[in-house]
Amino acid sequence: MMKSKFIFMWCFIAIGILAAQDSSWLTMSIPGVCSLKIPPTLEIQSGTYKELGEKLQNLIIPESDTSNRVIAQPKGINQFDLNSLESYSRVILNFHKGKPGDYLSKGTPVDITNEELKEIDKLYKNEFINEIKTQNNSSYKISLVEWFPIRIVSIQDYPVILISYIRTANDNSSVLVRMYNIHNDDKFITLDLSYRISESEIWKNDFDRIINTIKIY
Repeated sequence: MMKSKFIFMWCFIAIGILAAQDSSWLTMSIPGVCSLKIPPTLEIQSGTYKELGEKLQNLIIPESDTSNRVIAQPKGINQFDLNSLESYSRVILNFHKGKPGDYLSKGTPVDITNEELKEIDKLYKNEFINEIKTQNNSSYKISLVEWFPIRIVSIQDYPVILISYIRTANDNSSVLVRMYNIHNDDKFITLDLSYRISESEIWKNDFDRIINTIKIY
C-alpha cells in the first residue's frame, strides 16, 4: 500500500515538473503549416545575426530561399553574447509547398522491404555526401563522421523519414544531427535538430522532447 502511494506521489510530482517546463517553453512556427515548442535555453534567430547567417548561407549555397525557414539557437546569440556563441545547437524548421499529391498524405501506410529501405538509405547518404562536396570550400568544410541507417517513422500519423548522422564543420567538435522529413500531401516539412555532442548534458534531454511538441496543420 505504501509502495503504491509512493509511486502515485512520484508520478504526480513528475507530471507537475513537466507541466512547469512546458509553460516556460516558447512557440516556434511557420504560420498555417506547423508549430513546435522550444526550451527557454533557446531563442528564435533574429536581427543582425540572422542577416549575417543568411548572407553566409548564400555564400555556401547561392540563391538560397530562406523565406520559409525558422531557426532557433542558444539564447543570447542574437545579442552576440560570447558564452552563447561558444555553444552550438540548432532547431531548424523549413517548409516547401508542392502540389496536391506530391507527398504522402496523413495516414498513408509506408510498406517497404528491408532491401528497399537500404536502397533509400544509400540514395540519401550519397546525396548528402555529394551536397557537402559541393558546399565545401577553402574556408568552410563539413565532414561526415558517422551515418546512421534511415528510419521510416510516423508522427501524429504523418509519414516521416528520419535521417541521423554525426558531422563536423571546419574540424570542430562533432555534432549530432537528426532530420525529420515530414510528408503532408502538398507540404514537405523538414525539422533539423542538432547539437554538439560534447554539450549533450545541456541539450539532449530537451531536444529529445522537442519532436513530441510538434503540431502539423
